[in-house]
Parts: sequence; structure tokens; C-alpha cells
Amino acid sequence: MALTSDKQPSGADLRRLVNEYLEKSARESVAERLWWQRRPSIENTIRLASLAEFRGKKHAHQRRIRSEVLMLGRDRLLANIGRIENCRSFEKLHELVCGSIDVVKGLGVLYKYDVAWRISAKLGFTPTVVYLHAGTLLGAKRLGIGETGTAEVEAFPADLRRLEPWQLEDFLCRFKDYL
Repeated sequence: MALTSDKQPSGADLRRLVNEYLEKSARESVAERLWWQRRPSIENTIRLASLAEFRGKKHAHQRRIRSEVLMLGRDRLLANIGRIENCRSFEKLHELVCGSIDVVKGLGVLYKYDVAWRISAKLGFTPTVVYLHAGTLLGAKRLGIGETGTAEVEAFPADLRRLEPWQLEDFLCRFKDYL
């Protein structure tokens, strides 16, 4: 049941939603992250991530992006493989991904985040802030937080601060209609 949209959810509501996320949805996200960590090489990871291929299927977030556009993104990212391998933080990786594919029309902010998140799993680091875009931004706004860009975890209610930044991003998107 959706919470009323004219007020922010109570602490009890948020606690319930976070518990539901941790019991059900978080496992899927952790399993996905583990899948990306286990790719055989950074080149394979970049190729699959940029083509939005996950377990032999196109990821739902990128289902509407034409294959030709995804291939342009792949080529731009593979041309930067050395720079990508040298990234030591999610923020630097995200910045590099954005800079590499900004010229490709049709690859928006969600795609750029998703590709950086997938590659970062292979490289062994995660975001330190919450990236606000698409459904995540809507969820954050319903909590009275943020514009586009990023938000510090500390900006969110205490119950949500139990989540890692990448989990909080996922939570906001999945539960935006309940906030």
C-alpha cells in the first residue's frame, strides 16, 4: 500500500520499508553486484556493462536504448580502458564514464550511473554519496531531499542511513511510489 504523497512517511513507515528492502530487494542487488565482480576481465566487464547485458539479457533500465547507441557507448568506454582501470573511486569512475560518452546522444544519466556502478563492482569500490537521477530523484524529492546530482547519506532520515549509498540509491528508486 502506498503512503500518502502529501506528507513524508513516518519513522515507522520508513523502518518497515527499509526492512522490506533488506529482506527482499537488497539480495537481488547484492547478487547482481557479485555477478559483475566475477566477470573474467575489466574489458569483458566494460563490454557487458556498456551494452547493458546482464545474465544474457538486456537490463530493464536500458531496454529502450537502441543497440547501435549502446555500441557507440561501448566503443568510447573501451577506448578509455586504461584510464578506467586506474580509477580508485566511484566518483572518479563516474566522472570518466560521463566524460567518455557525453557525446553519444541517447545515453542519459541513469545509463551513465548504471555503467559506472557495474564497472565499479569489478574494480572493488562503491559510491560514497547517493546519486540522484530518474526514480531515485523522485524518491529523494518525496523525502524533501535533493535536486539532480548527489546527496550525502547524512541528508536522509536515520532509518535510511542504515543503507550503503548504492543501496540507498536502489531503495529510493524501488520504493519511490511508497514515499
